[in-house]
Amino acid sequence: MFIVSVYFKVAFALICVGLVFEVIGFASPYWQSWDNRYGDTNNGLWQQCSDQYKQLRHGDRCYKYGRIDTALGAARAFSAIAVILFVVLLILLLIYWCQCPRSDLILACIIISFITAACAFIGVICWASEYDHNLSWAFYLCVIAGILAVIAGILLIPERRIIVIGRTTTGGASTVRTVTTTRTVTVR
Repeated sequence: MFIVSVYFKVAFALICVGLVFEVIGFASPYWQSWDNRYGDTNNGLWQQCSDQYKQLRHGDRCYKYGRIDTALGAARAFSAIAVILFVVLLILLLIYWCQCPRSDLILACIIISFITAACAFIGVICWASEYDHNLSWAFYLCVIAGILAVIAGILLIPERRIIVIGRTTTGGASTVRTVTTTRTVTVR
């Protein structure tokens, strides 16, 4: 297994946590929550739940949306892309860590992490453009996931610099080696 820097390990952990937050936020019906005279009501990307429906339908508290408006469809699409990109990013980071210390692979991970963050942010912005009040915890989990992807992308930049400069291993510890050469050529 390849020895990686602390920056890489922290970025890897942030991507793992970001993936968990994005999946939970993506699936939870708590992007919006409020109390009304019938009880608690909450909305998510996939369904709306209310105590009022439980009383009317005798036990079924949640139902799937019948009609999907543009903001909801865009929020679903960008959040789904963010989940997929988190998984792709995690796989690429594992490949890099286990067997392939290449600077082009880590560069791809940096770019994908910023694209993942952009998709997560666009998804929550699409939701907030239509449903801008009573935002709840699942919405904020997706916001935090996007922030974690940005931080991970920033932390992967020093890892790429280490790979480009060069790395030597001594006694299990990783050290950075810089080689500078000068050559004087005289032409007559």
